[in-house]
Amino acid sequence: MKKIGQIVLSLSLLVFTYHFAKMEESSPVLQETVKADYIAKTNGKPKDETAGQTKSTSIGDIIILEKTLYATIEGEGWERIKTWNLSYPFFDGDDTWILGQINDRIFELVRDEGMEDSEWIFYTEMTYEITYMDSRLVSVLFEGSAGGNGYHGLSRGMNFDLKTGQFLSLDDLYDWAELKKMMRNAMEQEQLSVQIAGSDIWIEGDKKREYLEKSFVDPMQEEKDSRQYDTWFFIKDGYLYFITEPYPSVKEYTYVRWEVPLDIELWSL
Repeated sequence: MKKIGQIVLSLSLLVFTYHFAKMEESSPVLQETVKADYIAKTNGKPKDETAGQTKSTSIGDIIILEKTLYATIEGEGWERIKTWNLSYPFFDGDDTWILGQINDRIFELVRDEGMEDSEWIFYTEMTYEITYMDSRLVSVLFEGSAGGNGYHGLSRGMNFDLKTGQFLSLDDLYDWAELKKMMRNAMEQEQLSVQIAGSDIWIEGDKKREYLEKSFVDPMQEEKDSRQYDTWFFIKDGYLYFITEPYPSVKEYTYVRWEVPLDIELWSL
């Protein structure tokens, strides 16, 4: 195996050292090992850590690798050991500047959502799914959970322009004022479906209407721009999904699917 580089990322709570190694030249798969060293104010120290790339897929000349970070950490003043088990995609290809922007934004989300510095969170799990991809656009859904003194689900979406590396917001795809009108009309015309994240449970009837009004359509009308939704939507099976607050008495987030097939070719990215 041939060593091709080393990148050191210094964060306020974390230091990750990435050692990249390449397999035989005939293989497009980039192997990676990761060592996590937790240096938060608690003086936390890793008890055990393993990491590696286990899967890969490709879009044209871009290879999407799967990275998995597992670490158990013991910190001063903590009553229990903290565990992270996080999987996330890494985009590899010739255009390292563009793909580097995508990887940086993805790692920011993994850091912020999966490595929370809280004595009340004892474990965090995160997986991901590439829910849509073509030569220009990729949509990624992150799901997981965090637990300790309580439990909550984790759902976030990220969407990127593969030609520029731009992290896309809804404003890049729609006129925000028009989209708000379309969502209200979609509710009136029964074109919105409500699903509990990570399950096959769909909310129907009056309960669906009540949830959509209070937790989706009405709050959206009050937002002046779409920035609050940057990690709260994704594309799957040709449809636009919104990630919304948990349904009452449910810990997981909720997905609202717009039942109008998207014409992605019309988007001027």
